[in-house]
Amino acid sequence: MSEAYRDLVRRGWLTRRRGSRLLVGASPGAASASPRDLDELINESIRRAKELGYSLQALRERVRERLMEEQPDHLLVVEAEPGLRQIIQSEIRERLRCPVESCSCEEFARQPGLAIGAQVIVGNHLIDEIKPFVPRNRPALGVVYARATEHIDLIRKLQNRLSSRWCR
Repeated sequence: MSEAYRDLVRRGWLTRRRGSRLLVGASPGAASASPRDLDELINESIRRAKELGYSLQALRERVRERLMEEQPDHLLVVEAEPGLRQIIQSEIRERLRCPVESCSCEEFARQPGLAIGAQVIVGNHLIDEIKPFVPRNRPALGVVYARATEHIDLIRKLQNRLSSRWCR
C-alpha cells in the first residue's frame, strides 16, 4: 500500500502533508510533478485546458497553429512522380545532410499535418496546388527541374567550344 501511495504522490494525484496526512490532488501553490514522458505531458495539457474552460477542439486548433509556427526541423519534398520524388529526396539528403521526407501532392492535400515542422520543397509548377496547405510564414520553396536533354545540349556546346579552341 505504501508503494501505491508513493506512486500516487509522484504522479501528483495525492499530496503528502506533515505526519501521515494525504490530500487528493496537488495543494494550492505546490509545484506539480513534472511529466515523465510525452504522453503524460499531453494528458496534463488536456486536463489543464479543460480546467480553464477550453474545449478539446479549441485546444487542438491552437496546438496545430503553434506547431505550424515553429521553425522547421526537416525538409519535405512534395512531388507527384514517385521516382523523381525519391531522386530529389536522396540528392538533398546527401548534399545537405539533414532529415528529408517526401510525399505525393495527393498525400499532402489529404494530410495537411505533414507540413508541421517541415520546410516544403516542390517543383515550381506545383506551388499553387499546395499553397493552401503550407504555413503562411513558411512558404514552399520552388525548384525548377531540368530535362536530361538540356544537360546533354550544354555538354555538347562545351565540347564544341573546347575542341574549336584546341584545334586552331
